[in-house]
Amino acid sequence: MIGLFRAPGALLLTALLVCGGVHPAAARGALRVGEEQSPGTLNPMFPDDMYVVRATELLFDGLVGFNLANQATEPRIASSWSLAPNGQDVTFRLDPRATFHDGQAVTADDVVFTVEAMRAQLPWFRDVVVSARATDPQTVVVELLRRRDTAPQALEDLTFKILPRHVFPDGKISPASPFSQEPIGTGPFKLVQRQGNNIELTRFDARVPAATRLESIVLMSTPDPKKHKDAIKANNLGLLVRVQPKDVKELRAVKALRVFDYVALDWWYLGHNHRGKHTGNKLFRKAMTAALNLDALREAHLGDGATISGPWAAEDLRNPHAVPPPKQDVAGALALLQEAGYTFDANASVLEDKKRNPVELTMIVQPPLGAVEGLYTDLTAQFQELGIVLNVVKPPDLPSWVAEVKKGKGYDLVLGRWRPTPGDYLRGLFHSTGSENWFGYKNPQVDRKLEELGRATSASQYLETLRALNILLWDDQPYTFLWSLKAWSAYNRDHYQNVERIHPFHYFSHVTDWDQVGGGGGGRR
Repeated sequence: MIGLFRAPGALLLTALLVCGGVHPAAARGALRVGEEQSPGTLNPMFPDDMYVVRATELLFDGLVGFNLANQATEPRIASSWSLAPNGQDVTFRLDPRATFHDGQAVTADDVVFTVEAMRAQLPWFRDVVVSARATDPQTVVVELLRRRDTAPQALEDLTFKILPRHVFPDGKISPASPFSQEPIGTGPFKLVQRQGNNIELTRFDARVPAATRLESIVLMSTPDPKKHKDAIKANNLGLLVRVQPKDVKELRAVKALRVFDYVALDWWYLGHNHRGKHTGNKLFRKAMTAALNLDALREAHLGDGATISGPWAAEDLRNPHAVPPPKQDVAGALALLQEAGYTFDANASVLEDKKRNPVELTMIVQPPLGAVEGLYTDLTAQFQELGIVLNVVKPPDLPSWVAEVKKGKGYDLVLGRWRPTPGDYLRGLFHSTGSENWFGYKNPQVDRKLEELGRATSASQYLETLRALNILLWDDQPYTFLWSLKAWSAYNRDHYQNVERIHPFHYFSHVTDWDQVGGGGGGRR
């Protein structure tokens, strides 16, 4: 355990660096960034979580970027673009100065290679992009599946990162390839080394359209929020990506720190295993949603945010808001359970099924949610009000969690967070053949609406279908949709400026504007 912030700065810095596996000399002068978890891969094709997304934002660029302040599209690898009258063909002209970190020029063939690789391996991408073709070394045409009314609408789904074709002579890309740990991109930083849970990056001076002002970054990961809180108070971190809600007041009292909030676009859910004895019953699922006091759980353990009624964050522009957020209704929940054949023994506080067996559920929790232990306790207590025993299982890491969930047995519920992807991720989650439909959900009406969504040719038709889908999902409750949250970050304003210029989904998209001032590197010298 790292000591409190009153410990001597040099001693605390050495302890933090040694624990994380980075030699102090390697990190001197770098912006040290605190993360909850180290990314499992550095390949942007396989962004399993926001840790991968954030790391690959630093290493890779797409064809275009987005300015959060004015919502305008900005050049990255592409210097210009246009949407054809058919609303589906987007022509990109690449910047002739663009190179990869190894000095190789970026060409239209790299874009075509990336699109073909993503279509081959990512079902959601096939629901967005039909093809890409090079018309000359610096020009590529990307064909969309669905018509868009304007170029900005078309570009919203084309934020994918460009991969170097020359690194994959056999044309095969897999999560286990060496590239996933030793990537070559075009982004603002390039990889120096990865040691343990720490990733050291240095500025890519040849980047277009502009290099960053920061010289280097070290991503430092620990699942212990107290270590990161103490480290940023002692100026041994320059930036803490996710401040725990309970620590906001304490860190705001530190004069050197700037704590700022932003709306996160991910959302929490309680997934129901549709193969389960109880959770496969629609009335049982609806009763679970009605029984929970979601506002109280969020306010007690997660801070500011909103309770949601569908697979979108409250502030997501794609959210049709067709169904209001749920409110607790314990009496209604008990009525639903009675209708489904369950009996609640109020004296013993036990729920029994048709065979008079007590109802017991197992919930598997997505890592790294260990910082909210009180949430599990209160969630268990709310289930107990219905007479249900809830057993909580916490896998040690994300790959273990994925393996357990994909088995489809041994659990009834999954508590987790979903990171929205560009394009139509809904099909993957809720279609009976969806690639990420791990809970065995099947509903022919939902399948038809998802297929209609993919065929929509106008914004109004898309929104109408989306609203109908929201109502269907709410009625069927494949998940109990929980919350989208306000998030907080903190940085040392004595040494950095403009760090609050972030994007809730593409966190480091404005890193070019960040300044290092006052001779600091996020650590004592």
